[in-house]
Amino acid sequence: MSLTSTLYLGPLAHSTYTCTIVPLMPNPTPQVLDLGCGDGALTVKIAEAGASVVGVDSAPDMVRATNELGIEASLCDGGDLKFDAVR
Repeated sequence: MSLTSTLYLGPLAHSTYTCTIVPLMPNPTPQVLDLGCGDGALTVKIAEAGASVVGVDSAPDMVRATNELGIEASLCDGGDLKFDAVR
């Protein structure tokens, strides 16, 4: 399996990086999965930078907080997500 165009911002990602990186993504409206979205603070910044973003977190309170910010978020354990490839 070849992983290409994979971007990992990591747990210490700052909104400055997000605002710089999202406009450089190849799609006009990139689709971003914020795995472990927490309270949605970074998820909102990703959306404000022009991406279509969905948050996922394993904590119900964090999913609720993200949803309250107007961002779609779902309750899910990231370990349960299976992918054949990441682009």
